[in-house]
Amino acid sequence: MGVRDWLRLFRAQTAPATVFSIVVPYLLANGDIVNLLWLVPLAILIHFASFGHNSLMDYWYDIADPNKRHHPLVTKTISYRRANQVINLLMVVLGIIASMVALKISPRPHIALLFLLMYIVWGHAYNDGLDKNWVHSWLPISACFASLALYGYYLGPETNTTLALI
Repeated sequence: MGVRDWLRLFRAQTAPATVFSIVVPYLLANGDIVNLLWLVPLAILIHFASFGHNSLMDYWYDIADPNKRHHPLVTKTISYRRANQVINLLMVVLGIIASMVALKISPRPHIALLFLLMYIVWGHAYNDGLDKNWVHSWLPISACFASLALYGYYLGPETNTTLALI
């Protein structure tokens, strides 16, 4: 169980998807560039937790998929139990930190927190089964990432409803 296995489990190579989903809207809302020093690492960890959670929840499908034989949970280089502990605790800690960030830097923390909550709820709905069991699985994953972008946007000091909708 090495670092490389954990990075594979977290799908680290796709972290820019989450980083840009938070950072670009934040900067569009005229966010302070200095905050990127801690906002980017936070976004990377959020990515690790959410994509790791997807890997964890897909385990029972992946063990039957010959294309997934190399995944760390399938090869048992990371135990399901250990992954469950790490990923779920990471989600709790990051949920608290992301909430504190909204309370600290957002001029409209209630809106930022609403979108953080929607990111979490839609993400769980997708990861916990809608990704495999619903023909319209694009809806929860789209709502999840749209909510994450709006969380980033409402962390910034300036808002424009039209820009937020775009």
